[in-house]
Amino acid sequence: MQNDKMELTSIFNDCHLLPKLINNNKTITKTAKATWNAWAQESAVDRWGRVWLKVESLHSIWRTDKPTVQSFVDRIPRSEKTTHEGERLIRLTAVLNQITLLIDAPIINSRRNNLKYSRKLGIVIQEDATINDKRQNYLGRLDDTRKLLKKRTIAERMLCVDELTMKALDSKNSEFHHIRSQAAYPEYKDSIWNGIVINKETHKIITENGCSDEVDLEYLCSERNWNTIWLDRYQNNLKKLGID
Repeated sequence: MQNDKMELTSIFNDCHLLPKLINNNKTITKTAKATWNAWAQESAVDRWGRVWLKVESLHSIWRTDKPTVQSFVDRIPRSEKTTHEGERLIRLTAVLNQITLLIDAPIINSRRNNLKYSRKLGIVIQEDATINDKRQNYLGRLDDTRKLLKKRTIAERMLCVDELTMKALDSKNSEFHHIRSQAAYPEYKDSIWNGIVINKETHKIITENGCSDEVDLEYLCSERNWNTIWLDRYQNNLKKLGID
C-alpha cells in the first residue's frame, strides 16, 4: 500500500515519551543499545494513532538478520504494511506479534531475553497515553462519518436494496460498510468509493468473518452467493486513484 498522504511524527521528537524508553534502557549491552535506538529513532505515529516502524530497522528489533526480516515481512498482511516517501513501514501491532512468535520459538536464552527487552520497549510505545488519545479522537469521529456516508451513498447510487444480498434495504437500520476497514485504512474513512450500504444483518456476518478488505469480502460473497457487482466498481476506483 503506497500512502504518501500520511502524516508521520517521529516519537524520538516526543519529549514525554522518550523518558519512558530511557527508563527501560537499564541494560547497557551493545545489543540492548541497538534495540533501544531502533525503537526510539525509527518509530513514528500517524494522525490516527497508528505506530509504524521502518523495515530497515526491524533486524535490530527482531534480533535477526535482514534476509530473515524480509521473509517475515512478506508474510505480514497488506493492511499492516505501507510505503511512505519511499520508506517501507510495518505497523507496531505486527511487529509485536512477530516478537511474541520469536520468543515462543526454540531459541537460546540470551536471544529470548533480548527479544523480551525489545517487546517491553514496544509496549511502552503502544500504551502511551498521548498516542492512545489520537486513537480515541479518531474513533469518536467515526460514527458521524458513517451516518453521513450512508446518506450520501444511498442518494448517489439511488439504492433501495442491500448492495450484497440484494434484499430490500432497511433504510433506518442499514449501515455504511468500509470495504477496506477504517481501522486498517483510516485514510479512506471519508471516501464513498470505499464503501457499500448494507443491512445490519449483512454487516454482522461480515464482521463475524473478519473481513478487512476487498479480498476478504469477495471470498465471503463467493461463499454466500452474494452480489459482486461492487467489486468491478471498487477496482476501477482503486486504479483511477493509483492505489494498490
